[in-house]
Amino acid sequence: MKRILLTCIILLIMIEILLFPKESMLYASTGLRLWFDNMIPALFPFMVLSGLIIRLELAPSIVSFLHPLLYKIFHTNQYCEYVITMGFLCGYPMGAVIINDLIKEEKISLAQGEYLLSFCNNVGPVFYCSLVLPMFEKKYYSLLLCGMYLIPLFYGIIMRYTFYKKAFITKKNTIILQKINQNTDIQFGSALINSLNRAVSASLYLGGCMIFFNMLRLIPMHFSGDNKILSLTACWLLEVNGAISMSSQLCANGYVTAVLLMLPFLAIGGLSCICQTIGVLSDTKCNIKVHIFHKSIQAFTWFCLTLLWLLMKI
Repeated sequence: MKRILLTCIILLIMIEILLFPKESMLYASTGLRLWFDNMIPALFPFMVLSGLIIRLELAPSIVSFLHPLLYKIFHTNQYCEYVITMGFLCGYPMGAVIINDLIKEEKISLAQGEYLLSFCNNVGPVFYCSLVLPMFEKKYYSLLLCGMYLIPLFYGIIMRYTFYKKAFITKKNTIILQKINQNTDIQFGSALINSLNRAVSASLYLGGCMIFFNMLRLIPMHFSGDNKILSLTACWLLEVNGAISMSSQLCANGYVTAVLLMLPFLAIGGLSCICQTIGVLSDTKCNIKVHIFHKSIQAFTWFCLTLLWLLMKI
């Protein structure tokens, strides 16, 4: 049954591309422009620099000024605190990229990586504040910032002392970290080459995801007809950049409440971000299904908070 369903979906996509080649190319080129104009300038330098920081073992120094505060909150090592800091500041999919690098370098365990992945792979504040917040009036800002950043932060704190408590008390993790801290013979040249190779590979994969899933927006546009809400829902499920562009247009036409209720999809990131995360973490054994489950809980919490806020304003 599963194979039949997948076959039908793939055939449907191929037929749509063949029947509407110009529109397919238009949506695909939109994804290409978004990748080239936004993702490459914003993420590529951070990928290279973060790779250097990890391979040269500079992460503890980078977060040293935040360590007293973060340690009191999370009781984690400084490599985990580096993921938390960069994951919230840099945005998709930097959290997953850093987690992958730290697991491969054996600076954090797989369980710790899965814990961090549950709340540190979010939309970056620069992207969020420049493209999402301007769609709304300032009275909505506190709600939008709470949904995007406070919910994941509190979720991470709760998970640290409940579901992932054992991930930070094993002797094996302590031995690994002690062994790594003793290794100081690292060549800058090799670290730079490895970081560049990793950044190029990850960037190309991200570009492929953005182009492919932007192109898939063609299908719901045809089947939803004039139903703008249905079209927007499908866009949020596929690729968030295109969904934000469409949401901006709908907000200008008075669909503010509908857009507010769909904005929690940002917590998941759509199929494009999920595939980006899967690709970035392909070298590890992180459980992506658990990651999606955690992000879905955060999205549902954000949706409930938004619904409650709107009901209180009536």
